[in-house]
Amino acid sequence: MHFSTLLTTATVALFGLTEVASGHMVVFDAWGSNRPKIHGYGLGFSQKNNRKKVFGRILDVAVFDRTVLHDKNNATYLNNGCGFSGNSVGYYYKTKKPAVWSSQKRKKFFFERKSDPEGRIVVPRHVEALSVQERQGKSRKRYGPKDQHKVKTGIPKVAAGRTLVVLTRALRQGPRMITARIDYKGNAQTWTKQLKLLGCAPPGKVITPGCSPAKFGKFYTKFKFQLPPNMDCRGAFGVNKGIKNICMVRVQDALSHKGPFGACIPIQQKKPPATRKVVRKTTVAGRATTVTEIVTAATPVPQPVTTSTTTIVETITQPPRPTVTVRVVKVPSLPYTYVIYVNGKAVPTKATKVNQVITETVTVFGKPVVETATIIQKDEFEDETGGDEGGDDNETDPDLKDEAEDEDDTPPDDGDDESSGDENGDDEEDIELDDDDDMNYARKLRFLRD
Repeated sequence: MHFSTLLTTATVALFGLTEVASGHMVVFDAWGSNRPKIHGYGLGFSQKNNRKKVFGRILDVAVFDRTVLHDKNNATYLNNGCGFSGNSVGYYYKTKKPAVWSSQKRKKFFFERKSDPEGRIVVPRHVEALSVQERQGKSRKRYGPKDQHKVKTGIPKVAAGRTLVVLTRALRQGPRMITARIDYKGNAQTWTKQLKLLGCAPPGKVITPGCSPAKFGKFYTKFKFQLPPNMDCRGAFGVNKGIKNICMVRVQDALSHKGPFGACIPIQQKKPPATRKVVRKTTVAGRATTVTEIVTAATPVPQPVTTSTTTIVETITQPPRPTVTVRVVKVPSLPYTYVIYVNGKAVPTKATKVNQVITETVTVFGKPVVETATIIQKDEFEDETGGDEGGDDNETDPDLKDEAEDEDDTPPDDGDDESSGDENGDDEEDIELDDDDDMNYARKLRFLRD
């Protein structure tokens, strides 16, 4: 009789999983066709990440999983929300649990543990930060320090039935195809519909219909999505809801077991101005008459400082770790094929006779575990003012016409390539979080998290 032993390099298994390559991606630019000179980015993106350190270069990559660095065995896909990143998790532990952060920050395994729910990318903070930068006229170097061309930062402006362009940068394994879904409520907790991908191209080239890997750039790729003709963005941010008509678009790559990677992108819909009839009496040529006027002007209304507390309930379905069961069985009939693992490689093997005894290792999967976490979030903002008809925060547009895009969006030749060293980002140096602009603006807005 023939036996395969589990204690040697040859084992028999009935189940195997295919590894899928890692493909980290950051969404560092996005613009709408209504006002393409206003450039947003994926929530969590850091304008100060120089992409030089092995692990540091992916600290601002949004991962739709509570474990920033994970594999297929401990993945917990998040269907809603805007994900977690190295920065968001590290910032939470550094400010809320400094003892934990200080004791473990030197090792990447800190990010291989499932984060507390509060370590997520906080949507209101980042949306408000984009709005503040827009109102202050802030600009940034789109491609980093060596880029000689600056773009204006803000919430991308869109109109129903028009388009949104998303610019991604691949950090490992090359660019990937992405999908997009939109939430009309703007909170990334429910999804209204998928967006149609119209085309893609590398920066510097015109986007033409259709998208395939052959049209990707080496590192950078821009994707154009069709917005629904009946789009109705009705999300509002700021305690006094001064940032209106917000939709949330979530783009992601579903091909990596270490992701999915992507980001949430807030967009602000421009709508025809609301009108109202005003009837007034006047005198024309000495005769009293009644005149009806259509009034569209809006008056900004200063608002007091207010504190708002929001409770968010997050439900996560987590597949349990597979268990291995060993059993000895007899071959019932021929032909009968089983798999032997030799030095980690699967080798199909045929049984030679009926009633041959073999040792099998069977991978058993249990029922998914559903976990519910409740997060209390407190927001406090200063001097919020509703948008006026002349400012960037005005949510109406009388003609809703598309504007011309930037003539040159070619990235500089900065010598960027795949990072050297450990592919998994095993950097033994102290991890330095990106003190990005969104965090700074959050402090100015007196944003608090409990």
